[in-house]
Parts: sequence; C-alpha cells; structure tokens
Amino acid sequence: MLWSQQVKGNQVALAPTEPQSLVLVQENSLRANYIALATDLEAYLWQESQKYNLDYEKLHTLIQKESGWKETAVGDSGRAFGLAQFWQGTFYGYAKRYGLYELEYKDPYAQIQLMAKMIADGQAFNWTAAKGIKSFADKI
Repeated sequence: MLWSQQVKGNQVALAPTEPQSLVLVQENSLRANYIALATDLEAYLWQESQKYNLDYEKLHTLIQKESGWKETAVGDSGRAFGLAQFWQGTFYGYAKRYGLYELEYKDPYAQIQLMAKMIADGQAFNWTAAKGIKSFADKI
C-alpha cells in the first residue's frame, strides 16, 4: 500500500492513496502520540481543516456539540439536520454562494466540506455551539 505524508508544524498525517483511513501523528515533547482517527468522517474533517488552516480539535468539538457525530441528527424543532445541523435553506444558500452546486444536504461529507469552508470564511456565527468554544468565533 502506498502512503502519502503531509507535515504541518508538529503534526504529520499519513494516508493511503485513498483518503479512507487517515492517521494523525502529533509530537508531544519527548515522544510522539499516535492518534488514529476512528471514522472516515473524522479523517475527512481533518483533511478539510488542513485545507483551510483550521483547528481540527475545535471543528471536531463543534460537530460533537451540534450532533454528537450522528449523521442523521435532527434539531431545531426539525429544521436542522446532519452532522453540522444545517438548516436546508442555509446549506443550499451557502453552497450556491461558494459555487459548490454539487453538494447534497443530507451527505455528511458535504456538511463537513461546507462547514469548514464557511468557518474559514468567518461564518462560524451560524452555529450557536461555536460561541461556547474558546476563540472559535475569532478564528479556528
């Protein structure tokens, strides 16, 4: 199996040629801690966080607070859906704004992709849970 490696600061990501299994390695003073990301969705979140230079842990915490990582979570009296708890109109409005017409509202990968893009663009205020994450609203 071929592996690709990405290095950013004190983090190294190793991934097979397909992004289905991603391992995040982070240095911790004298030894390295190896953190295996449990799901493909978490691996995808890590990739999106790196694409936009966002803090993976803060994004992970936001999804945990919004949906508990439940892909079919429903909130806001039935108006919000999915990992990122998008309202349908908000999802498609921002997807259109960014030219991401191919994104599907109920696709958890699309929710991660759009959430990361929006937060990188200063739109974290769209998630109430973001206010509870230290310095989240400033810049993840």
